Amino acid sequence: MGDAQKSQTMDGLREVLPDSGAVYTEKGDFTDVFCKPKIMSIKSGTIAKLESLEQQAVQSSKVREMLAEAQRKTRTGKLVHN
Repeated sequence: MGDAQKSQTMDGLREVLPDSGAVYTEKGDFTDVFCKPKIMSIKSGTIAKLESLEQQAVQSSKVREMLAEAQRKTRTGKLVHN
């Protein structure tokens, strides 16, 4: 291929034209093409599992507090009666 067939573009890319055969070009007004939005779950399974574990921990701590309160009341009640 001769120097006339090879040219340097501004982007630093080299344009190579074939010695024989047809060369097809397409120039058009290219615009952005946006894909259809995908439906995604609001919460992932892992986040939902972590939230349920957190709720269980809160509930168990409330139960422990209630038991501790009941034990304190029974202890103070026994001390008063003695």
